[in-house]
Amino acid sequence: DKGARVLATTHHGSLKLVANQLEEFQNASMEFDTEELKPTYRFKQGMPGSSYAFEVAQRIGFDDEFINLSKLYLDTDKTKIEEFLVSLEKKSQDLRDQLNKSELENLRLKGLANLYQDKIEKLEKQKKEILSDTKEKAQLYLQDVNKQIEDTIKNIRESQAKKEVVKQEKEKIEKLKKETQKVFPQKPKVEIEKKEFKVGDYASIINTSTAGVIEEIDTDKNKAVLLVGSLKIRTKLSDFQSAKKSEAELVYKKKYESDMQTLSFRLDLRGMRYEDAESELIRFLDESNMNGIDRVEILHGKGTGVLKQMTHGILRTNHSVKNYYFSGIESGGEGITIVEFK
Repeated sequence: DKGARVLATTHHGSLKLVANQLEEFQNASMEFDTEELKPTYRFKQGMPGSSYAFEVAQRIGFDDEFINLSKLYLDTDKTKIEEFLVSLEKKSQDLRDQLNKSELENLRLKGLANLYQDKIEKLEKQKKEILSDTKEKAQLYLQDVNKQIEDTIKNIRESQAKKEVVKQEKEKIEKLKKETQKVFPQKPKVEIEKKEFKVGDYASIINTSTAGVIEEIDTDKNKAVLLVGSLKIRTKLSDFQSAKKSEAELVYKKKYESDMQTLSFRLDLRGMRYEDAESELIRFLDESNMNGIDRVEILHGKGTGVLKQMTHGILRTNHSVKNYYFSGIESGGEGITIVEFK
């Protein structure tokens, strides 16, 4: 009634049951290693314990016959309670061991995850540095090439196209071509196996990383519609090559290598048919973005505005495009669209 707190020890199983049934009482025990038969000196609140009298007696050398005889004098219910407590203690210990192992494994996996994340970040950093360095070197090289070509044109004009001067400048250009081929060697052309495609086949557009599933085919007109995600691309059937399902599903994650000699910062769509211009624009945007180009120009002209509308429609749905706008009046105005990539 006075709210006093009492700490009591007992070997009586009946009191353990009472403590488990009444809210004012709570069981507690000292942990015991059932394998080694020795105390661990860990306090366990809320869990009743066993005396382990027979287990300890056996360990210190008491005869088995004597121990078995002693058990006959125990109350059957008490024996069952003790056996239950021993079993409960063992199961509890097993669960704790499994929990400790799980925590250790979790820590190990977490450490590995952090290690791999660090390596991925380092690789990404190295990749960006390599691309930036390569891009800078390529720009410097192209600037030097452009300067030499401009000097060649200037010399020919100043000499009023004298044969000797023209011959010398041609030799310079040939030498420049050979040096360029050493820096950017051409890749051998790969013969693409011709295949009879049908609706539902997976295919990719030659020389691009664009892959998807064929939705429509018009063999007579050499036309087909390729479904890339939610985007439909109408292009020539002859521009297709076989692709795997995984390539189509991971089209934006594929690694891509490009021949630097074909790299261009401007695409001229003027004079093209609508379908050809659409296919060429998608291919150009894909290649430019994969090569790390930050900014390109699309020359669609003013005309009837059909090519301009088609261009802006594709740019609006292209996830790699950061921004697009018309060039300045002095550079072509609404006849040219400037595209910036993310």
